[in-house]
Amino acid sequence: MARKREDNITLLVIVGLGAFVLYRQFQGRAVAAPASVTRAPGATPAVPATSAPPVSGNLPRGIRNNNPGNIKISGNAWRGKIGNDGTFERFDSAVNGIRAAMVLLRTYANSYGLKTISQIGARWAPVGGSERGNEGWTRGVSQYSGIGANTPLNLGNQATMIALLRGIVAQENGGAYAGYYPASVYSQAWGAM
Repeated sequence: MARKREDNITLLVIVGLGAFVLYRQFQGRAVAAPASVTRAPGATPAVPATSAPPVSGNLPRGIRNNNPGNIKISGNAWRGKIGNDGTFERFDSAVNGIRAAMVLLRTYANSYGLKTISQIGARWAPVGGSERGNEGWTRGVSQYSGIGANTPLNLGNQATMIALLRGIVAQENGGAYAGYYPASVYSQAWGAM
């Protein structure tokens, strides 16, 4: 009995070390930001779109809902909206969920004058939210997108919008999901606006 227990502990240690090694390899991958985007000093580059998130039977809520920006329930008649999960909107496709986030970001810029990640974060992830205040959200989005937190954003530029959305998707769903959606999904969402 003691031998079997030792074997189980050894197996757990080996599996844990293997998972750690894979995590470190995945974490170290980098991709260049689009030429139109200013990278924050010391910011870690985003994970490339070809990287897969950790294998898991439990996808993050935003991915399951096809709402990777975690847009909260609203009265908006979003394209592709199929209901909600009690807190967040649900969409029929990731393209429509990302499109809704793009429309929302443009509304923030055009109607409220929110034109930096820091300004957007104050509304998207207000203090008291799950990110423990918007500083954590802002720092994460800046890091994952490669855009400085106080860099003025041109959300009429496709490359800038996509870089920002990749950062939001990673922050809202976990860093491993920065490259979850291929570039074609973001491009389709952009084209559908």
